[in-house]
Parts: sequence; C-alpha cells; structure tokens
Amino acid sequence: MPEKMDLVFKEYDFVWAKFMNFNHWPAIIIKPDQNVIEKVSKDSQWVYFLEDHNYAWVPEKNIKPYEEFRARFKNKKVEKAMNEMEGYIREKALDPNYKIPISKFVGKKSASAKKNTQVNRKRGRKSLTSDNEEASAPPAKTRYYADSDSDTSQTDDSQEDANTSDGSGYIGFFVGHINAEYFLAKLINANIKINVWFENKKWAEELEYLQDYAKGKEVFYRVCSTPQLAIANSKATFSCLSNPEQAKSVVNELMIADKNHGFLKGRAYIEMTSIVSDLSKEICSLIRGREGLYLEAMIQGNRDTSIQILAAGTLSVFEFCKPCFRVMGEPNNLGEEVGLATDFHMAFQMLRGNLLVSMTEGLALANQTGYSLKQMRSVFQMTNISCDYFDSKITSMIEKSYDQVNEPVQNLQKDFSQSLRVFDKLLHPTPLTANANEIMKQTCNWGYGELDTSTIYQILRY
Repeated sequence: MPEKMDLVFKEYDFVWAKFMNFNHWPAIIIKPDQNVIEKVSKDSQWVYFLEDHNYAWVPEKNIKPYEEFRARFKNKKVEKAMNEMEGYIREKALDPNYKIPISKFVGKKSASAKKNTQVNRKRGRKSLTSDNEEASAPPAKTRYYADSDSDTSQTDDSQEDANTSDGSGYIGFFVGHINAEYFLAKLINANIKINVWFENKKWAEELEYLQDYAKGKEVFYRVCSTPQLAIANSKATFSCLSNPEQAKSVVNELMIADKNHGFLKGRAYIEMTSIVSDLSKEICSLIRGREGLYLEAMIQGNRDTSIQILAAGTLSVFEFCKPCFRVMGEPNNLGEEVGLATDFHMAFQMLRGNLLVSMTEGLALANQTGYSLKQMRSVFQMTNISCDYFDSKITSMIEKSYDQVNEPVQNLQKDFSQSLRVFDKLLHPTPLTANANEIMKQTCNWGYGELDTSTIYQILRY
C-alpha cells in the first residue's frame, strides 16, 4: 500500500471532518478567534460543520479533502450539508472573492445567559420524568460535535452525590457495545444527565474524553465504579454491553447487591445488549422480581445509515425513555410482551448477515471474472436492491477501509451463534445461516473480528 501523503490544510478549505468516532461530515477549515476554547491537540484544525453550523477541534488525521472523498462519504444523512457545500463551491467558481457566510462562534456565556440556561435545564429535567412526551423530547437537530457552549464542572464517584433519592432526571448507562459511544455523545449533546459504568478498563480509557466533552456542554456526567451505583442514582438505566454473557453476569451481580440495598425497586432497566428472547425473559423475571420495571430495546442499523430501536415490555418505561431513544435513533414500540423485540431483532440480524454474505460472494465472483468492485457498484446502484447499507459495505470494500467500523464481524457472528442455538433446540434446519456463520467465524479466526463486516470480502475473495 502506498504511503499516505501529509495534507496541509488552510483557512476556508472544504473538507470532510470526522469528530470523535462518528461519521465524516461536510465542513470548512476556519481560523479560530480569541473566543475559541483551547486546542485539544497539536495537530488539530478548528472546523465549521455545515447544516447545523457548529464548531469543533478535529484531529488532522480525521480530515479529508471534500472533492476527493465526496463519493465515499456521501449518504442521505449528509444530504443537506452537502447541498450547502455545493452551493458555496458554485458561488466560489463564479466569484473567487465570494465570502462564505459563517455563523459567529460564541465563547463563554454571559452570567445572564448562563442563568437562562440553568432555568431551561431545570425545566428539561422536570419534563424528562413527566408523562408529557412532547415536552421532554430533545431538539430535532441534535449533533454530536462541540458547539459554542463551554466550561462547566463534572462529577465522578469521588464527588458528593448530586442525584435525588429516586434518581429522577438522571439516567444510567452501561457501556460495552460499539454504538454506546455514539449514544453517549448524543445524550450529552441533548443535555441529558448520565451516570455511566464501563464494562472494562479499555472502554473507560477510550471514552475518557467524553468527560471533557460533557464539561464543555455543561452537562452532568458521572463515571461510576459499579453498575449498582449507576442504577441507584438513576431513574432508568440502559444496558448496552458487548455480549449476552456480560449482560447476564451484570444482572446476576445486581441481584446479589440488591438483597442488601433494594435499589432496583421502582427503577427502570432497559436491556439494549443483543440477546435472544429466552435470556431477555430471564432478565425481565429477575428485575421484576425485585419490583423493578423492564424493557428490551434492540438496536437495528448503524449510525452511517439509520438506527431503529425495537422495544417491548413495560409501556410506561417506553414512554418515559422515548426522549432518550429519539436522541439515539427512531423508537418503535412492538408491545408489552417481552421477547417480541428480541425475536424480531434476531430474525433481522440473520437476514442482514445472510444477505451480506450472499452479496459479498457475488462481488468476489465478479472480481474473479475480471470486473472491478467500482464497476459492480455502479451497476448495483442502478438496481432495485441497492440501499444505503449495501452501498456503504461495497464502498468499504473498494476503499479497504475495514477499520472504519460500524458493525464488527464478531458482533454479528455472536448473534448468528445465539440464533443457531435457538433453532437447534427446535430442530429447525438453517443451512444458509449455518454457512454464513462459518464464514464469519473464519473471518474472526483470521484476526478480523474487530473490523467491519465488509472485511468478509477478503475471506470470500480467495
């Protein structure tokens, strides 16, 4: 692979900027003024994000030239931002002296502005715990990068507990899934107060920067040393862990701790870890046995296309959590019967994986007969089976950007493994799923488990 050339960016360059671990977004390099918060790292650029007109320091390694990477990063989510960018490009072509209208960056707020913000946030906290869904819904245009708000104090285990006795207005969040980082940043940006617990040290270290991000947004963000501490100080807790074994282990630990403290009573527990219905029902029984409330909320899709949240369980919990769900994706209530969401989720995961493997096998065959992936993508996009999901996978195969992970191979393989165990109990034949599972297992055995599922192409190609 040829060496990458270091790019030199200058003011008003049109770029794709990738803040945190999220999508590249159309942006413009801007020269910071005296009101700008301190540079987060030496090799960073101050960028102006289009559409929502917010600012952030972005590492240069996460910035790409706009025209060169236009086809790669184009998707429906950035359509409005791209239209704005294309308009500026046309104006510049007609008039080199055209001045791009840039929204002014506002530094630290005045005392009166801070007072108004505090009043609004108090109202927001009240609406979060109320039955008025519309009042508690977050703004429609929430983004996960920094804007002009800055400076606040943050909290952690070492500080005095600021929560009310029943955790009203606060949520708990267990982190262990690839989408958890995206969800946390979105929740912080929506001014939702969070008690967070990390599944392991690796996650805690990788997401340490979110504490500074929350501080800059003036949002309560507390890192808890145990899952029970996060639950005890929250009205509702979202469990978004790496695998079903971890989800079950955490709940078992909570059962032991709850015997002495009784912190689960009246609290809502939302299971977002990818699990089968039998395990969901087991967790539900344990939580409700301690007078807690339970909701399963399965994640379908990814941040590059769209995220749908399939929920089933206690209706009041779904309504209460709807503002948070709307920040994360699109909430869908399937009913009060626990197991509905997990069953549909696993069915869709099987469908997704089987279609992906079949498509990838076809691409590998076409490549062996002399057609390039770019040719295949061009023709594929003309057909009625083209969609954002498959388009993004083919683009990843073309660019070999397997480390831009939205869907790790090992996660999808675990879902397949869970589903196959269920079908084995029913003595139901699943030859396609079993074959796709073996291909994903081989991909993991080759050391590609943590990479994106588009990596399967490298296995089927040879």
